[in-house]
Amino acid sequence: MDRARVLKQINTDYTQYINADTNIQQLYGRLQKGKARQADALEFAKLSGSELADVVIANMGEEIAIEDALAVIPGALKTNHEYVISYVTRLQTKLDEKAKIGLKPLTAPFDAERAAGLAEAVVASSPDVMKGQIMNFSMHAVDESMRMTAESRSNAGLNVLVSRKYDDVGVHNRKDPCQWCLDRECSEIPYQEAYEMGVFERHPGCECLITYTNDRGDTTYQASKGKWYESSEEALNQRKNYGL
Repeated sequence: MDRARVLKQINTDYTQYINADTNIQQLYGRLQKGKARQADALEFAKLSGSELADVVIANMGEEIAIEDALAVIPGALKTNHEYVISYVTRLQTKLDEKAKIGLKPLTAPFDAERAAGLAEAVVASSPDVMKGQIMNFSMHAVDESMRMTAESRSNAGLNVLVSRKYDDVGVHNRKDPCQWCLDRECSEIPYQEAYEMGVFERHPGCECLITYTNDRGDTTYQASKGKWYESSEEALNQRKNYGL
């Protein structure tokens, strides 16, 4: 496999999707009009992560050698990360301007080690599990950016309160509740306590509602409720195995 050529093609196909997809362009439109909220950032991450998985499979096949995965997939993930972070930064800046908060929003750096772990994990995975892992990586950029911003504002003296609501979707064909998520459910607890509980974490397929507010009353993070992949339990086990 010509890895450099394959990565270039993946990034080209992915960028074409970003520029042409109707749903993505609607999310950009909401951002431009000042109507976007953090649910839109999460939706952007979900859609773009899902498409990246499809593009990777289309260019590399469903059975990927580990050497090829490690050489190509992290680079593709970095491209996705840059688009997601750009959306999050623009969104948080607009929300802060509206709330008259003079603090700079923080953004999560690209985690090369995590990306390599994901590339290794998906080698023996089904396409559905790969998609769940890549979407989780994409959504993590939103979660971590919001967590970093919440932490900085808590440290600056704002009273940051965090809530997480279970998304009501379980494992085992959506019948059994997810105890992992339920253990992290909370309502308006201080940032540090929420951080120690792992409230900002999510496993592949998790779309719990996460919000935080500060003492000026503005909601600065909101993730949308959604559905799991049928393979979410398998993906969760892989996430645990590879520290994702």
